Amino acid sequence: TMKNMKTKQSGFTLIELMIVVAIIGILAAVAIPAYQDYIARAQMAEPISFGGAAKTPIEEFVSSNGAFPTGGSLATLIDIDRATSIATLGTNSTGNSTQGSFTFTMATTGLNADVSGGVIEFSRTSAGIWSCESSILAKIVPKGCDGGQATVAAAAVP
Repeated sequence: TMKNMKTKQSGFTLIELMIVVAIIGILAAVAIPAYQDYIARAQMAEPISFGGAAKTPIEEFVSSNGAFPTGGSLATLIDIDRATSIATLGTNSTGNSTQGSFTFTMATTGLNADVSGGVIEFSRTSAGIWSCESSILAKIVPKGCDGGQATVAAAAVP
């Protein structure tokens, strides 16, 4: 008879569904900060690349002219017109010296909060030794560049 047949329901209980949602929430809480750090490190690639590429023409300028390039001369050696994350290029150099530095100031919009507005400074000693310092957190700055330094932005290149 039809009345005596029991139909078995299948599916997940409310508790099981709540456990799955809790597990997904925990995974998201761990993954999102790690992803944000990954994005910030990726956004640092552009200024580090521009800085590394600028060393060779600057060395050629120093050997030809006997001085570190300033202002307009530096701007011709470092083409940041194509840059998407760099807001400004600056220069610090002591007049008629082979030592000097240039900085990149990061844009303040469209970037990770840890990178936004940060400064990356590439410096050359009179002996021709290059160094890199940044005001951006050390965990985000690539190896070979000291992060967390109190770098002061250089005067903007005209």
